[in-house]
Amino acid sequence: MLVEPPASGAVRWQALGALAFLGLGGTGLAYVLLAKGMQRLAAATVGLVSSTLPLFTMTEAHLLVGERITPYLLAGAAFVVTGAVLIVQHQRAYGRA
Repeated sequence: MLVEPPASGAVRWQALGALAFLGLGGTGLAYVLLAKGMQRLAAATVGLVSSTLPLFTMTEAHLLVGERITPYLLAGAAFVVTGAVLIVQHQRAYGRA
């Protein structure tokens, strides 16, 4: 896509605006919140929360641009959620240290 121009014609300003919004608003905000969280929370907690980022990315892509959610994506999401639950249960059972 970067090498060859799109076959449908010129890039629309709305598309560039949407790309800037998603890049700055979605990704930029996520990393700002991650940095703020690392200042206030334990690194293990921030790592656990940041591991769920693909779930939010998948949901945002589905809702905003109509990305199809495939069974493979759902399986990956299930692995992420299962891993997060197991980590939280381990922390509760054995402490955070």
